[in-house]
Amino acid sequence: MALTCPFPRSRKGAGEVLTIVVQVDAPPGQAIGIKEAVAMRLEPLGGVQVVSITEDTPEQMHVAGYGGAQGPPGPRGG
Repeated sequence: MALTCPFPRSRKGAGEVLTIVVQVDAPPGQAIGIKEAVAMRLEPLGGVQVVSITEDTPEQMHVAGYGGAQGPPGPRGG
């Protein structure tokens, strides 16, 4: 999750932005609640905007030895 927190404008007029990357060890599907909790904690420091959230989920098992589609069925010999 990446959050940005704009600071008051500097003397030159350009706003300075602090980007914070947060990595949380939490169960899958909790991203929205965690995003809200972190953003609420940072709001007293200035305006907060959530830039992106990624959720790394465990990879599913793959069956080894399966080579893809098979050809059409052939004639049965007898």
